[in-house]
Parts: sequence; C-alpha cells; structure tokens
Amino acid sequence: TLRNLKYKIIPALFTNPNEAIRPGFALEDYTAVRNALMNENINEEAAVALLESSWTVNNMAEREIWVCQRRGKRDAERERTQQDQEEREQRAEARQMEEEVARREERKKHKTKYMEISMVPPPVTPLEILPTYATT
Repeated sequence: TLRNLKYKIIPALFTNPNEAIRPGFALEDYTAVRNALMNENINEEAAVALLESSWTVNNMAEREIWVCQRRGKRDAERERTQQDQEEREQRAEARQMEEEVARREERKKHKTKYMEISMVPPPVTPLEILPTYATT
C-alpha cells in the first residue's frame, strides 16, 4: 500500500492508471517473459497468472499514487488560490489606507473647503442692524 511508500521516492504519473488495460500476457508478444518465469514448478498458465497478478498489484499501487498526486495538486492549487486572495485583500486594504491618508491630508490643507455647514434654518424675523451712531 501507499503507507509503505511513505518515505520512498514516488515517481510522477502522467497517465491515469484507472484507465490502463491489462495486457494479454498469453499473447505471443510476452513469450520471452513467460519463458523466463517458467521452470519445473511453474507452467505456462501459472506464468501468465503470475504476470497478471503482478500487473494488477502494480496497477493498484499506481492508482493510490495517482489519487495522492491528484490530491496534492488540488491542495497546492487551493493553497495558491488562497494566497492570491490574501494578496489581493492586502493590496486592497493598503490602497484603502493610502486613499484615507490622502483624504485626511486634503482636508487638512483645505480646512475651509471641508468645513461643516450647520443646518440651522434661516431666521424668520427681519434682522435689525443698528447703525453705529445709534448704539453710542
């Protein structure tokens, strides 16, 4: 299983082992391999069965590696996306801070421009302005 491969170097798989088709080890193409396995205890049928079971075990191990590889790529992509999002948020926050500082500086330079206007209604009675000679 893959747990046993934990500390070993695992080769990268470029094709999906779930789509692999077991070769026909009884075909003429595999005669040399079958002959290498055959002896007085192993006949041709047993050699074919041994090759098939060996291929199946290797394919199962490759499937586990494939799943881990896909999971690793997905996790790396998720982490990269999260980092990109965090960087965008930091840039937006920095931009917002710069804009706020610029607004404060503008208000400080032009105090009269940004002075608050009181919203008191105008007087309803006529304003009496007395001449200066009348007040002395």
